[in-house]
Amino acid sequence: MRSKRCVFVSLGVLLAAATVRADDSAAARELIEKAIRAHGGEATLAKCPVMTMKFKGTVHGSDKTPTILFKAQMTTNGAERVKLIVESDNFGKFILVSVLNGDRGWIGCNGETQEVKKDKLATMQEDAYSAWVASLLPLKDKTFNLTMEGEANIDNRTALGVKVSRMGHRDVKLFFDKETGLLVKTERLAKDEQGKEVSEATFLSEHKDVQDTKQAMKITIFRGGRPYQTWEVMDYLLAANPNEGTFNKP
Repeated sequence: MRSKRCVFVSLGVLLAAATVRADDSAAARELIEKAIRAHGGEATLAKCPVMTMKFKGTVHGSDKTPTILFKAQMTTNGAERVKLIVESDNFGKFILVSVLNGDRGWIGCNGETQEVKKDKLATMQEDAYSAWVASLLPLKDKTFNLTMEGEANIDNRTALGVKVSRMGHRDVKLFFDKETGLLVKTERLAKDEQGKEVSEATFLSEHKDVQDTKQAMKITIFRGGRPYQTWEVMDYLLAANPNEGTFNKP
């Protein structure tokens, strides 16, 4: 008799836990839907999947590394295509070009280009995936596991968090302003220039209207709890398709 009671109690606990998880997932998906509406709505975001952003920024120095000022242009198209062009005059003029196109990637500096090796390619792919997740619309796909992450105080405003999980990728945490629904922070594990794992938090602020969408005009990135980069966005362009050859080898 006691063993039967134990079975029924265990079954009840499992069913209750499953119900909590289902409710948690539903709440997370509702929050994502609110965020999609806040950023322009599904129809508007879907018709312009290609984003080109021009910005100027600072790589914050430390005891061992100098501060670098730069200007840049980045184009993204989905989870596996990113092109970044960075120019700086800090220590002699250089132009850095990085391209990810599916299962191939290249990095060029001042006209000399090399195809990246396996480890660097994997890092570029994971970086692109994280940015794609933060574009929000992909999260309507049921292959993503979404759960609530609790509340956070960001710029003296309450933000609600969602943890995004998907097989084959690291978790990404997204935080949305409780009142407006706008994305204000992302968190993930990243790899630094030496390939070492480091916590990364990105804060997005000063949202403005861009082609019927809302986009952050200031982006501040912390790594390991320290300032890493600050971006000031100068221009956004959203398009249905990339220019021909955008993601070719530079």
